[in-house]
Amino acid sequence: AKSWYLPVCSSASFVATMSTSSADLLPGLVANATGQASGDPYGNPFANPADPFESGAVFGGLTPTMWMAIGFVAGVSMTCFALSWVCKSGKKLREGTNFRRMSTTSFYSQDVWADSDASPAALRRFISDGLRAERHMTTDCWSLYTNRPWLEEEGGDVSVPELGSNVEWMNGLEFPNGVTNRSDVWSMVWNFWVFLWGKKKSDARICVFLKMFEGVCPAISAHFLSHLIKELNRHNPFVPTHVDNMWQVTQCAFAFMVVNVLADRAEFYYERAVPGASVRQELRQRLQAAFLEMKEPESSMWPVGRWASLMNVDVSNAVKCWMTLFSSFEIVTSAISLTVVTMYHTRNDVAVMITCLSVFAILYASAYANIRLRKPNVVDLAVRKRDWRQSFTSIGAMQLLYQRSAKASERLVSLEAAALFGNGAQVYRKRAFHFYFIRLISALATTEMSLVANFSVMLVLGIGVVRHEVDVAEVVAIVSIANALKSSLKDVATLWLDLIEGYASLLSISMVLNHKPFDDLEGGDDYSDYAVDSDDEESAMYGPSASENSDD
Repeated sequence: AKSWYLPVCSSASFVATMSTSSADLLPGLVANATGQASGDPYGNPFANPADPFESGAVFGGLTPTMWMAIGFVAGVSMTCFALSWVCKSGKKLREGTNFRRMSTTSFYSQDVWADSDASPAALRRFISDGLRAERHMTTDCWSLYTNRPWLEEEGGDVSVPELGSNVEWMNGLEFPNGVTNRSDVWSMVWNFWVFLWGKKKSDARICVFLKMFEGVCPAISAHFLSHLIKELNRHNPFVPTHVDNMWQVTQCAFAFMVVNVLADRAEFYYERAVPGASVRQELRQRLQAAFLEMKEPESSMWPVGRWASLMNVDVSNAVKCWMTLFSSFEIVTSAISLTVVTMYHTRNDVAVMITCLSVFAILYASAYANIRLRKPNVVDLAVRKRDWRQSFTSIGAMQLLYQRSAKASERLVSLEAAALFGNGAQVYRKRAFHFYFIRLISALATTEMSLVANFSVMLVLGIGVVRHEVDVAEVVAIVSIANALKSSLKDVATLWLDLIEGYASLLSISMVLNHKPFDDLEGGDDYSDYAVDSDDEESAMYGPSASENSDD
């Protein structure tokens, strides 16, 4: 945002607030100015002359509450101005000699890309220049908060350490962790988790703690929000038994803010600590070593396009599957803490407690049934999507390789070859859409079940409030818990779907690292029925050549 934007918006908000506050407080101001305050808590909200905040006393034409509003808005405006000045772009630093970004055209015009016979020395020099620039990057919270992603001084070495052999890394077992039943989603994923946990144990423990803390925060927030409403209700000047509990209100509001700030900071530090990028890096490096070791006929199964798809997408999907382990700790902790807080706030009404806990139990059981019943279709669509993603990228890569090595008379007709590629991409597009929408509906079904449950709980509690059987503060707490539960159940569905998509990618990664194709692993058909004659094989793959379309 530009430097003036936030302060102007804050000022406009302040003017609107002041106008509303003046209209609301005008009767009290007139009553105090004319000495007509009666002291009646029902007729005059400012009945206690001993307390200027209760009496509506005027200082400089404004009440203390309005002066507080002015102070808060002024503080927000000053903060916005300060951040606008502190968070400047850092253009001078960004365009420094050490890490100035060259244009994309210049980047790929380097001699290292000129041909496949470029010297290893040129390639090493090109990469070392990139690594030198990366020594200035920072992911420190304050640096990024103040819009400074680069540091003037160099950091530590960012080079990748040399790795041992893949056999040693896999502990002499098949990847992952010696699993034998690769057709079972849970068995495959569980062994993948166990394998990576052994490699990243120290960081993983920190991430589990942070995720469990995040899981507790929604329940704590609901608890403090309930206490805030309760204190405000006690402070209501229209109630004969009202008390002056401004300090308790401030404590509850501050505690609510602190819990949410800590949850945000825990998520930030989790993203920094989670062994995700390092796992992606190592997987890609070890997969590249496995690809370089391949010989015929295995290497023919992995054309360049399929290699690129595996490296760019399948590795990321597998790491996303690994990170669902930490999200599962957050979900379980959230479910337990929400249940405990619900029991605490309904301890005086056993009927409401049983109703809420029964609804929660039914929701989790329904979410599990929803996932369980959809699993075969979701797995099938995930594998189909993976196969066609790898296929259409392979077709494109093979067309490029053929075109650049073919003689002029044998070169492909670009539009017709691109049409063939486009048809392959169209199949992938349909597979991706199909999988996306089954993901969407799977999560939506869980969310809508939660909405129905929320409606039931709100109806029961609302009737209780109308009949003076349930406190409003308890209703606020339980509704907040129900909303947090809805988000938690949606996370359960998303986690399971990420896990299944990661499983499909894990199968491809296992093929490469174990150097073993898994025939009929996913129950697919034999593609030998779709084989073409040898005379048509080339044109079927690459598209018609120019010579085939000529008048000759």
